[in-house]
Amino acid sequence: MRSLRSVIACASLAALALPALGDSVSYTDTVDFQAFGAIPDFTVQSFDSAMGQLESIQVSVDIDWMGQIVIENTSTTQGATLLEHSRLEYQLSIQWPDAAPIAVFTGAFNPGALTLTPFDGLNDFDGTSGATLTQQRAFSATTTLTTESMSAYIDNGDRLFAFSAVQVALLSAQGGDVTLTSRAFAGGELTVTYNYVPSPGSLALLAGAPLAFRRRR
Repeated sequence: MRSLRSVIACASLAALALPALGDSVSYTDTVDFQAFGAIPDFTVQSFDSAMGQLESIQVSVDIDWMGQIVIENTSTTQGATLLEHSRLEYQLSIQWPDAAPIAVFTGAFNPGALTLTPFDGLNDFDGTSGATLTQQRAFSATTTLTTESMSAYIDNGDRLFAFSAVQVALLSAQGGDVTLTSRAFAGGELTVTYNYVPSPGSLALLAGAPLAFRRRR
């Protein structure tokens, strides 16, 4: 389930008397942890110009990745070895709607050589004749936009931030009768914060608005 939530930071009553106070509104979209190839993009709401003058846009992303190398030796007479150079190489990227990169995360998972016995009777990628080798990593990044291109995020409906995840598996084994493959999963959260100067009368409207709401997709 993906969710889009908005939290509005309202000005205090004391601040109502001060001119040109900055304010902000944030929208967050969450992509559930799932296999590569099925990961959706992030989608958040654009800025409502009725709220005031947009000053800057801040985007924060938190991404989780997990890679697995799974191997099973089904030979009943010979052992097998996962060779030392076997590895997963991956790249996770998040882009602005105009395709410019917000963040690019790269890495590699190399578990090293692994020796397996002849088949232990269970084709479960575990035990003495198999293994499920796993690595998990978390990534985060924050960037701010202050240029004229901010106009593309004003009164423009939902904005799509592309989330792509690719992986290359370089795997090899010797001996035995080996089943060898890889799996990869990713998910995360993207938050867009619009920093703005409220327009006349907008503070009064915000004061009567709910502090938070949730919309499910």
